[in-house]
Amino acid sequence: MGSPRVALLEVLLFGAGWGVGGLLFGLSVQHVGLSLATRIVLGMTSAVGSVVPLALYHREQIWRHTGVVVLASVVITAGGLVLCTMAGKQRV
Repeated sequence: MGSPRVALLEVLLFGAGWGVGGLLFGLSVQHVGLSLATRIVLGMTSAVGSVVPLALYHREQIWRHTGVVVLASVVITAGGLVLCTMAGKQRV
């Protein structure tokens, strides 16, 4: 008894995405430095990782108090990312 083809395809695609992401992170560290690259990647990951599950699985929560708090925190995180990126551009 084997695994369903859809599950195998998902594993293949997500694994390839993970590999490409790791490669691109390594290149970003080489170009902008470890500290700035880590801040940008972690900020983007936390923002996307907060909004996507909320939008996909809990759409009814988006405009309630908890959803608004999550969206506000993502906006604040995005502002911090912009500031970090601007600081990195001035450094180079």
